[in-house]
Amino acid sequence: VINKRYDLTYDASAFGSVVATDSCYYVSGSSSYSINNHRQEPFLIRLNFDGSIHTSSFITDDSMSVDVWESTNLTKTLDGGFVQTGYARNVNNNNEVFRFLKFKPNGDTLFTTYINDFLILDNNPARTPSLIIQNSDSSYTCIVNVQNIDTYIAGTALFKLDKNGQLLWHKYFWGLSSNNYDLLISKSLLKYDENKLIIGGSLIEIDGLNIDNRKHTKLIMVDTLGNILQQRTYWEDSLNSGVYGLTKTSDNGLLYCGKNGRYFEYVDGVYSNSIKYKGQITKLDANFDLEWRIELGEYGGESYGLNNLITLNDSEFVAVGNTNSYFYESEENHNFTTNGWLVKFNIEGKVIWERKYFKVPHFEGEYNWATHILYDVDVTKDSGFVMVGRSTNYYENNGYMSGQHGWLVKVDKYGCLVPNCQQYDNIDTTNTDTIVIDTTILVNEPVELYPNPANANLYYYHTQTGTSENYEPSMAYIYDMTGKTVQKWLLNDNNMTYIIDVTNFESGTYVLKVISSDGNILRTEKIIVQH
Repeated sequence: VINKRYDLTYDASAFGSVVATDSCYYVSGSSSYSINNHRQEPFLIRLNFDGSIHTSSFITDDSMSVDVWESTNLTKTLDGGFVQTGYARNVNNNNEVFRFLKFKPNGDTLFTTYINDFLILDNNPARTPSLIIQNSDSSYTCIVNVQNIDTYIAGTALFKLDKNGQLLWHKYFWGLSSNNYDLLISKSLLKYDENKLIIGGSLIEIDGLNIDNRKHTKLIMVDTLGNILQQRTYWEDSLNSGVYGLTKTSDNGLLYCGKNGRYFEYVDGVYSNSIKYKGQITKLDANFDLEWRIELGEYGGESYGLNNLITLNDSEFVAVGNTNSYFYESEENHNFTTNGWLVKFNIEGKVIWERKYFKVPHFEGEYNWATHILYDVDVTKDSGFVMVGRSTNYYENNGYMSGQHGWLVKVDKYGCLVPNCQQYDNIDTTNTDTIVIDTTILVNEPVELYPNPANANLYYYHTQTGTSENYEPSMAYIYDMTGKTVQKWLLNDNNMTYIIDVTNFESGTYVLKVISSDGNILRTEKIIVQH
């Protein structure tokens, strides 16, 4: 397993895409300067299986600012290399151009092509780079979100490039009008068959009076020249946002992930006149009618949800993203976290397991609105999973972006950072008998630690009685042998791997104690730290 954070070039880095091969991991992203976040440098990094950097390639330009990492699609080409699209903006005059990047199989930059005609001449500057797929003739079909300068209507540009990244043709697809569903934001491009492509996205009304009914799934099927064959807006999806990882299933249906919202006026002092989101996974049948939908996680802000999914076989899939855990007791005592998230599910819509990953704050009681987001996932050669995203802990430096690192997590085929965590997926939570083994106290609440002894990160997998609907938070304490508390944090969710940094712990023996909300000791266990 691997859990590493990377600080590259500037003080804010993020990983957006990952490709696993038989010999290494390729990761793309960008690094920016928090004081002037217009200055960004995209990169492609080759990582060894232990997480160390083998080689890195930065795309540097003294006059342009490049935004590449928002595209979570690093595409492996037919010749074994990689391609990615992005846009560059001149900091001084705000001129924007679009970039096509081609990398050699070793990760070195092969060439960069600027393709600005359809963005600048049409007055439709790019807003967020999106996806690129390669065709059998080595050409490329791509999408990028754009916004018209005159009407402010946002839409999607579908365009085709030759094998060298030169523009062949482009087409636009727009929101309805400047005052009625003015945004069409695409997030997926799927080659449905040799003659058909499907663009997946959301039709959004920004300033609509009905806040409960303003974001809807939209699918557009086109031919290989970009001509519309059919399109469908799912008006029944009242607050559905994001169509990520659009995938064709073995029954000719479609599968995608994202988030689904709900408007809260006021709930227990937590929500107040705002939309909150849960992760969601949607399956459409061969007629593209809704077959099933599952919602997962707790309600959180607009950044929460599932950001991509991949196919394992005809019947199993995994989705990756981030969820939140929020427990509110008072203005002085509350806890809010954003957690990395991996979900395995099947073609019938049954969740097989889900895992969450959170780095424990360094300081007790700090007001740390940390974020841990996973954008992409791939299957590794040992049938495990490698995931990438960003991890931000604002206490590390001053400033909104400071303390942000590229984040890579490698887990086994069960999503575990702690080996064998899957043995607790189906525990009997109805049995509350207390079991005493030596000095370890168990109340049928399995807790696992790994590695133990530890010298850098200690991974702590927590599961206890209760579902997400009735879960009661517990507290975790780590004591040294004098009885002094050296770490303390709230256990705010099930199936969570808490990542504890023990680099500042002195070598020696410690004790972990887990105490329930009603004061019962759920478990104590010895920890060895060896530096």
